[in-house]
Amino acid sequence: MKYSQPRSIFWLMILISLMLLMHGCAAKSPTAGMQQGPSVVINKIEPRDVDGKTEIAVEGVEPIQQYTSFQLTEPLRLVVDISDADIKNFHDKISVNKGAILDITPSQVDNIARLEIALSQPVDTKLYQAGGKLMIEIAKPSGVVKAEPEAVKPAPLIAEQAQPVPEKPAEENLLLRNRRKAQQRSLLRSRRLRVRAVSRWSFPQTARWCRALSW
Repeated sequence: MKYSQPRSIFWLMILISLMLLMHGCAAKSPTAGMQQGPSVVINKIEPRDVDGKTEIAVEGVEPIQQYTSFQLTEPLRLVVDISDADIKNFHDKISVNKGAILDITPSQVDNIARLEIALSQPVDTKLYQAGGKLMIEIAKPSGVVKAEPEAVKPAPLIAEQAQPVPEKPAEENLLLRNRRKAQQRSLLRSRRLRVRAVSRWSFPQTARWCRALSW
């Protein structure tokens, strides 16, 4: 009878410790299950043109904090992975056709929300956070930026300035002078001819008159 009381106390302590362990495991299991699921649900994907570039604003019910990006070829595309996020609200491909962006293909890979952004040509990209949103910045293609200066064509102005000053008045003055000189020469010639004709006609007559008078 002396040893029965310590043994009962020992078994009672073991039972209490087992109950506490079971209660602790049951309390921790719901939190562990909550941590495994996605914490951010994507509810908005908005592409837009801003200041010579194209942006894609990705918004969720909670701030987006973890993300990665990389580029792939064949076909050329930018892949953006958002960790611990759910994008199942978007099932179809999103047509964009703005700048270098052709379309956006959303997909779900385990607890990662993926955006595959198809590009028309290699361009510079930038990702950053703004007000809890994920901003994907994509530069405009180089051909679009260079198209505007080609519209200015100063060639006609340069051609007009390069035209020499016409010299038609000087040529006309020379022609007039030559014509006047020719006219003067012709007048002198006609006068000389008249003088010669008169002299030829007068000298014989005077000779005849002298002969008649001598008789």
